Amino acid sequence: MNLRFRSDPRGSRPKLAAAGLLVGAAAMLGACGSSGSGGSAGQSGDGAKPLKVVLTDQGCGSVDLHANAGDISFEVTNKAKTTGEFEVISPGPHLVAEREGIPAGDTVTLKARVTKGVHQLVCTTPAKDRGKLTVTGEGGGLDPKVTAALQPATTSYKAYAVQEVDALLAGTQQFVAAVKAGNRDQAKALYATTRVHYERLEPIAELFPDLDAAIDARADDFGQKEQDPKWTGWHRLEYGLWDNQPMPSLSGQADKLLSDTTALVAKIKTLTIDPSVVAKGAAGLIEEAAQTKVTGEEERYSHTDVATLVANVDGAEKIIDLLTPALGDVKDGPALLQQLKEDFASLTAVTDRMKDAADPSGYQPYDKVSDNDRASLKAGLSDLSEELATVPGLLGLAVS
Repeated sequence: MNLRFRSDPRGSRPKLAAAGLLVGAAAMLGACGSSGSGGSAGQSGDGAKPLKVVLTDQGCGSVDLHANAGDISFEVTNKAKTTGEFEVISPGPHLVAEREGIPAGDTVTLKARVTKGVHQLVCTTPAKDRGKLTVTGEGGGLDPKVTAALQPATTSYKAYAVQEVDALLAGTQQFVAAVKAGNRDQAKALYATTRVHYERLEPIAELFPDLDAAIDARADDFGQKEQDPKWTGWHRLEYGLWDNQPMPSLSGQADKLLSDTTALVAKIKTLTIDPSVVAKGAAGLIEEAAQTKVTGEEERYSHTDVATLVANVDGAEKIIDLLTPALGDVKDGPALLQQLKEDFASLTAVTDRMKDAADPSGYQPYDKVSDNDRASLKAGLSDLSEELATVPGLLGLAVS
């Protein structure tokens, strides 16, 4: 595993960046097929070619891919009108591969290590049409030694997840009660402080794409935008509260949010968490924050984006804390840990400047944050995203 250094554009200390992250993997060792979108099926057996997936405004269509177990790659082209995403979720569920923020018109490649079974392909948004990947043959699993080394972190992360979802459910109950009581001010005050528990756990929530879509989708994910009757969840209620819609009209949305959250909490509490979900989770949290949340589009009605971003950073930092013993025992791990420590501290210094005790979220509204602070936040998240992307490779896990 080699790490290269790049110069920091802000003139500070050198940074660690990802290079050659798939430990021990030669070029596409696992034989895999390729396919376009629509109903065509990929043919297994050509290990030199990646599996092709096309994102559209409808998702993956009915794409049906086939591959042999092992290390494969995907070539994902985004033909949708907006920025897209791509996930491979295996039975369990386990997040096998993920790429956030694929610009419209772009093609990206990513790698995954897959085992026997039928895997779900989630494209563009969880609410859209999905495809499937059928994997046959043996192999593709995690090295038992790697699994054993990461078990303490995995066990501790499950306990952390349970703690967070308990807080999420309790906060959601209070939020929903405020909405149904017609108390707009109280509901607004509870909005950001409750959502932070969800934002810390997005790597886990995304394992359940139907519930994740119902709870956390944005208006952009729907054809009629804010007017689409299929739009539900936190951001639908955020829109209603800050758009001064009549409180009784939000009651049904509040009930659905509580029902979906209750279902998600039950699933997370019974979930067996895969070590790779933990190792990849920190990078996933910060990658999305760096690409789409720092723009202000996440909390566009309430402008509580800083609280959301801080929650993403908190979740990522917790994962690194839990992985510190394992990373400390591998080549280049101690150097990366020191770099990450500095980067988390730098980001905290930036967000601390945005604190505002008078705001219910605890931070300045994002539309009031200075351009300089936004630029510092964006740069810090981008750097941190690159460095966290090296973590799975250092630990001997396949990475996307």
